[in-house]
Amino acid sequence: MINKSKLYKLSADMFLVAILCIVTISMVGMVSANGVIAEPTVEKTASPTNINVAGSGTNDITTVTIEVTGAGSATTTSVPMDVIFAIDSSGSMGSNDPAEDRLTAAKEFVDKMDSTKDTAGVVSWDSNIDFFESLSDDFSHIKDRIDDVDSSGGTNLDVGLTKSIELLDSNPRSGASAEVIIFLSDGQGTYYHSTAQDAADKGYTIYSIGLGGSAPDADLVDMANTTGGKFYSSPTAENLDDIYQDIYSEIAASTIPYNVDVVEITQDYIIDEGSFNIVPDNIVEDPVNGTTIITWLNIGAINDADPDMSADETVTLTFEAKCDRTGTRLPVDVVPDAKVYYDDSEGTDAGSVNIPQAYITVGENIPPNEEIPEFPTVAIPMIAIIGLAFIFSKRE
Repeated sequence: MINKSKLYKLSADMFLVAILCIVTISMVGMVSANGVIAEPTVEKTASPTNINVAGSGTNDITTVTIEVTGAGSATTTSVPMDVIFAIDSSGSMGSNDPAEDRLTAAKEFVDKMDSTKDTAGVVSWDSNIDFFESLSDDFSHIKDRIDDVDSSGGTNLDVGLTKSIELLDSNPRSGASAEVIIFLSDGQGTYYHSTAQDAADKGYTIYSIGLGGSAPDADLVDMANTTGGKFYSSPTAENLDDIYQDIYSEIAASTIPYNVDVVEITQDYIIDEGSFNIVPDNIVEDPVNGTTIITWLNIGAINDADPDMSADETVTLTFEAKCDRTGTRLPVDVVPDAKVYYDDSEGTDAGSVNIPQAYITVGENIPPNEEIPEFPTVAIPMIAIIGLAFIFSKRE
């Protein structure tokens, strides 16, 4: 899909239909992902680089090639994660989670984290705070503290959420990170929307889990929605492992670019673009300046029907063109407007990279496959040496 900002600024009156289509497409997917998406790499060539002006009848066509290669990883975050496990330790957990699956799933989540860059903390709460553990990269100790969570006491969601926010407030990290609270509860209790709003205002994201049939879904949904997180309903404790796995995938957002769109814009003197190896989704000529906008949407799906473009995937786009102007090293593209745009895995615009420039030399009597010779830089000194040798030989 292509975002509105991806479209080269065309005349609104002349291209209203095209713009309306793009606006419609761009309205899908508005959730921001964690981290920074890896940039695809783009290469461009024109061959032959030396051609005759259009209409010469011979050697007046060049083939433009744009090669786009994906990047990133499906399992690597571009920023560290700081995660607070806020675990309900009320008495009802004894019946809702007798096997302590909530503790096992949390520890398995910790096992996925990278102690060289990530940190984790624990809040054991019921009607009050049983104990808490500040953010640490000592994951062995964190897992031991998770095991210390018991099943005794009442339920006060707000006290657990407040302490979790306080631990993130005390985060010693100076750089950027994904600061997250995984909040699990199985009962009704005190909750204030303002507490979740405080977390949202500070940039913290809450992933909430309602365990069992009596879980306070409305409150858990509110805290997740308020912070841009996600709510999970878990009727039984056996569902928790899959839920924690999904939360990890939400936090460890893929750095692979998605929905990669190529917007090639050729100069006004580049004409007769055609013979595409992959048919573009749109070709528009701007009547004001004569440039041509050629758009390919979601090129990652060309090879395998998936919108992602990982580092092992390359898409090559080619087309033929002519030039109606003579000159040396004429640029083919309108730079920097010709770009490759891409989204994150959730469909949010993640950035763009420029399509590099390609140059052609256009004459009137260039035979096919013949390059215009350039005088080698070593020619002058070699001529001088030969000349001096000749003069000295004469003098002898």
